[in-house]
Amino acid sequence: MGNKFLEDGVDLADDCDSGNCTARCNTAYVNASLLCGQCASDYSHDGLTGRCDLCPPLGENIGVAIAGGLFGIVGLIVYIFITLSDGGHLDESDGAKSIGLSFIQLISLLVTFPIAW
Repeated sequence: MGNKFLEDGVDLADDCDSGNCTARCNTAYVNASLLCGQCASDYSHDGLTGRCDLCPPLGENIGVAIAGGLFGIVGLIVYIFITLSDGGHLDESDGAKSIGLSFIQLISLLVTFPIAW
């Protein structure tokens, strides 16, 4: 699962004498963790795969956070503009807009559940 015992093409689990291979995890995992289940420093779990991948640089994380925040603010402004642009008159598309927003909110919540779809 996720090549926990592979390093440089060598299977570290092949030379286990006692059957306890937790001390032979590759560099992405903490050696003292049970069955290489905990990621080492500067690594994090990749979704539901259980594989530990190297974390991106701090500057990249900050850039993604800023871009996401700006995208959210622009989306909110566009939604408010669409809502207020009709001057208070009801339109047939108002129901579709509300349903669409609810759908987007539901999908964003479903992505956070740790279920292997």
